[in-house]
Amino acid sequence: MSTSDDSDRDVDGLWTNETVLCARALLADRRALAVVAVVCLLCLGGWLTYAAYAAPDETTEQRTTETWTMTGTISHGATVVEPTTVYGDDGGVEVTDEPVYYRSVSPTANGAVAVEYDTAKASDVDLEIDLEVVSRAVDDGTVYWDVSEPLDRVERENVEPGETVAASFELEVSRIEERIDEIESELGASPGDTETYVDATVSLDGTIEGEQVSTTRQQRMDLSIDESTYSFDGDGSFTEEGTDTETITVTDSSDLIYTAGGPLLFVLGVVGGGIVVTVTRRPLSEAERQWISYRDAREEYDTVIVRANLPATVDPPFIEIPTLEELATLAIDFDSAVLEVRASQRYVVHHRNRTYVYDPPQEPWDRPEPDSDTIAGSDTDTALSERALPEPNSDPVDDP
Repeated sequence: MSTSDDSDRDVDGLWTNETVLCARALLADRRALAVVAVVCLLCLGGWLTYAAYAAPDETTEQRTTETWTMTGTISHGATVVEPTTVYGDDGGVEVTDEPVYYRSVSPTANGAVAVEYDTAKASDVDLEIDLEVVSRAVDDGTVYWDVSEPLDRVERENVEPGETVAASFELEVSRIEERIDEIESELGASPGDTETYVDATVSLDGTIEGEQVSTTRQQRMDLSIDESTYSFDGDGSFTEEGTDTETITVTDSSDLIYTAGGPLLFVLGVVGGGIVVTVTRRPLSEAERQWISYRDAREEYDTVIVRANLPATVDPPFIEIPTLEELATLAIDFDSAVLEVRASQRYVVHHRNRTYVYDPPQEPWDRPEPDSDTIAGSDTDTALSERALPEPNSDPVDDP
């Protein structure tokens, strides 16, 4: 035989083992699904690879950064002018940030607003704090009347970062109440609810981080007055921030799933495509399909198959069954078993002095090369009759 024939025989040897034969049958039955899977792997792997290596490595994005911060604190207190057991017998005690103040011993409230700003670079920064007390009548967002009175005004130039600017105030609580009563008396009505608060207006103007900044912040601190006490409500601090937007360059660092997973999926797609093409371009022969059908039936009906050693043989007649599945079905109908005769490598069912036989196909990888002279002179019936058969039981067996 020529070298080319030997090479072909070696290639055939790769396809005639059981595992590869079963894989070929599976791919042949599910070729469309395999092609779809290969295409998906190629597309996904190609896209991930492009995203990892073909996309630009650097991108630009807008980032917001904080350039300056202005913070302020509002404090309140009062002076106890009358001797008391709680605050001392001497009087003149200063109390601060109390939840409530007593009008009988502390008729005048006081407080302060302190402001500073922070930044890396600033010049010609001016800070202004304007304090006033506001009284008004309001109901559900509707303001019926309001009056204001200035308390303090502080202007400071060339304020350095971290430098504190403060303004203070004093309020005579009784005088505020008298003023509200006077206004309502003049108007002849008292619509809505009256409220009083300290309004702080803070202005910052100057050059910060090389840019001109001008901002104003308003903060209020409510004053609640009862018959014998008063108290301040509201947050005691506030913050104002300045931001700037800058364009920065960002270097993309692709994830491992893109850099490694993309090429790996693409290679799997190429390999899978090659396997599908190689396997499916050579269709299964009839002998290979018969052997696969026999193997599947052998596994499916293993519970009704009994291995047996029966040395005695008989000659035909017998009934030949084309498939093991049909022979096993007969055995189940007869409430019998399928005998797997090891000596003759065939399957037999005995019933009522009848012998049913199935000859399994030869394993495709052990099948000899066909010879034209042998094929021309073969006699299938003679060959089948010469195979050993177990001797059936001489006594009739009744059906169950």
